[in-house]
Amino acid sequence: MSGFPLPWVRGTTAVMAALIALTCAAPPASAAPRAAGPLGASANRTVSALKATPRAYAQEAPAPTTTTNGSGSFFSSKGRVAALALMVVAGGFTLYSVHHDSQPVKSPIR
Repeated sequence: MSGFPLPWVRGTTAVMAALIALTCAAPPASAAPRAAGPLGASANRTVSALKATPRAYAQEAPAPTTTTNGSGSFFSSKGRVAALALMVVAGGFTLYSVHHDSQPVKSPIR
């Protein structure tokens, strides 16, 4: 068996290398300011011609926050308790599976 084990690996590698090279070679999106085209110039003229209404200058009162500086318990909702219980059960099952796996691997490669 010479070369790559799969025929598509070389092409995929070449495409990925080209994409990475193009990504690194591209200039940042904010490298140079673009000049406003005819649509942009028209929009700027329209917006500058509009008069600001008193409502535009009015400030709204900030919405009251419902957080209490972290003094609430994580277990305040059933969803959070269920998520934590599921994580504990999954971790326990993983540990049990790792330590009680006594069957040898039967693979043609080994």
